[in-house]
Amino acid sequence: MRDFCDGSLFASNPLFIEDKHALQLCLYYDECEVVNPLGSRRGIHKIGFIYMCLKNVSLMFNSRLNNIHIVAAFSSIDHAKYGFDKILAPVVRDIKQLEKGVDLTLRNGEIVHRRGTVVQILVLGYWSHNVD
Repeated sequence: MRDFCDGSLFASNPLFIEDKHALQLCLYYDECEVVNPLGSRRGIHKIGFIYMCLKNVSLMFNSRLNNIHIVAAFSSIDHAKYGFDKILAPVVRDIKQLEKGVDLTLRNGEIVHRRGTVVQILVLGYWSHNVD
C-alpha cells in the first residue's frame, strides 16, 4: 500500500467508485499560543487552526507548504464556549457541497466540475494536551 487509493475504503466508497479522480481531502487540527511560543497548554491567546491538504497530488508534493491551506482559525475561548460543532458547521456545510460537486476555475481560466470528500483527519497535539 502506497496511499489511500490502494486501500479498501477507496475501493468501496461510492464517490470514488463513480469518480476515481474525485478530490481527496486531509484535514488537520492544531493549536498555537500566539503570546507564548514555547507551549500551547495554557493561555487565553491560544488559537486553533484547521488545515487542509489535497491528497490527490503526487506523494513528493503531499507535505509541501504550498499544499497545506488554512480552512478555519478560531480562538480557544470560542472553542471552549461553543464547542467544535458550531466551529465546524461551515466546514461541514462546504464539504457536503463538495461531495455534490463544485465548479473550479483553473489558472488558465478553464472551469472544471469536481467532487470530493474528506479521507483523513489528523489531530495534532489536541489529545495529548486535553486528556484528564
